[in-house]
Amino acid sequence: MSQLAESSDLIVAEQNNKIVGAIAYVGPNKLKSDFFKPEWAIIRMLVVSPEARNNGIGRTLTNMCEILAKKEKAKVLALHTSEIMEVALSMYLKIGFVLYSKAPDIHGVKYGVYSKAIDT
Repeated sequence: MSQLAESSDLIVAEQNNKIVGAIAYVGPNKLKSDFFKPEWAIIRMLVVSPEARNNGIGRTLTNMCEILAKKEKAKVLALHTSEIMEVALSMYLKIGFVLYSKAPDIHGVKYGVYSKAIDT
C-alpha cells in the first residue's frame, strides 16, 4: 500500500464539507503492478461512502482520472477489479472499460484488468 501512496495522486469528492469519496490516480510511467503496462495511467481504490452512493460520485471521480490521463497524454486508462464488485464493475463497463486480461487472484477472488482507450 505504501507504493500506491508514493506513486499516486488522491482525488477526493466533498459534499457539505464532508469527504464522501476518493480515488487514487497513477499516471503513465509511474510505479504500478506488473500486470499493467508502464505507459498506462491507472486508477485504484475507488470508494464512495454508503450515504452518498447513487449520486454519480464514482463516475465523476473516474472521469477526473480520465481528464488527468488525457493531460498526461496516456493512451490507456486501466484498473483491476472483480465481478464481486458488481456496482463498480457495471459502472466501469457503462463508461467504456473493457476486459483486457486476467489479473492475479486475491484471497481466492478472481480479478481482471480493464482498460479504456483515451482520445488524446
